Amino acid sequence: MGYKLNRLDKAKNKFLILLSITVALIANNINKDYPGGNTLTMLALGVFLSVGATFIGSIAADLAFKFKTVRKYILGPDFIEGYWFVKTYPLESKKSSPISKDGIAYMHYTPSGEFSVETTRILDGGQVVTTKSEVGHVRVTGGTMRYLNFFDLAAQEDGEKKGFSAGFFERDPSVSHCPQVFNSKIAIEGETQRLTRRGTKLSDEIVQVYIAKYRLQWKEYFLKNYDAQKEPKNPNENYPC
Repeated sequence: MGYKLNRLDKAKNKFLILLSITVALIANNINKDYPGGNTLTMLALGVFLSVGATFIGSIAADLAFKFKTVRKYILGPDFIEGYWFVKTYPLESKKSSPISKDGIAYMHYTPSGEFSVETTRILDGGQVVTTKSEVGHVRVTGGTMRYLNFFDLAAQEDGEKKGFSAGFFERDPSVSHCPQVFNSKIAIEGETQRLTRRGTKLSDEIVQVYIAKYRLQWKEYFLKNYDAQKEPKNPNENYPC
């Protein structure tokens, strides 16, 4: 049970239940309008309409969920898709590891509907390193939004490694009704030390400014120039998700 099943699939199931009930009521009214009709025929018609409507409705819901606006509306205060600026601590540990560099994490849904996280980092030599989710999972329990991610890490010298991170998202109603910060612990295959990662949500406006100016290289320029501590925050302004 992941993020998709926890919220979007629940919304889909409710939609299909309401659709089935609506179709059943329509079939019942048709039966009343034709009292002389064959009972088995009318029953078969009702079943056919209900199954057909559920099938088409399921496809329609899956197509609708491909649109970010729809997902954002359904998920409401639990919406976390977008770009996040991430820092890993302690930075002095194993500096040659890509995981020690500042990065940009992109949380989103894949075309198949699975939640995924891709983090881009720039090494000292300018090499771009990306870690990608094998399994991404976000779940809301008791008001707390928890985060879990199994990922592949392209290490500089040791080849490809597996990694795991788990943590939670922070909410600050004075800033936004959606989470704007997450904290997690990271474990890397073959390493004994557990690192701490902190992510800060980037506003769409900031991302669009960099994309418009630097195009495909926007992440590289962003990581060279961005300082999360210097970003102005107005505590009276409710930042959008």
